[in-house]
Amino acid sequence: DKYNENTTFVDLEAMLWGPPGKRFQKTNDFLGHATTKNMDRDGKQGVSLCTAIGSRFKDAVGDATHFISWTWRYKVKQFLRTLAEHCEIYKLDKKSTFLW
Repeated sequence: DKYNENTTFVDLEAMLWGPPGKRFQKTNDFLGHATTKNMDRDGKQGVSLCTAIGSRFKDAVGDATHFISWTWRYKVKQFLRTLAEHCEIYKLDKKSTFLW
């Protein structure tokens, strides 16, 4: 595990979109959309966080079952632990629970 307790979603940018100059480039808006050399899956310029994750981890993306408000500055491990605890408390299947 190369990420520590202080790693935020901002720190994961290069992993999710790739280094500048590759398929996904640095984010360009507050919604987390990225400038791309190609069009996204809907034929529009820019790629969402969901599309970036889905391009690398197919099973990690699905139709949203829950809405959550979050920020790029959240610490990833704390965020994931909180979601796992929520699933445990409410007896939700982690593999079929998707956030929007």
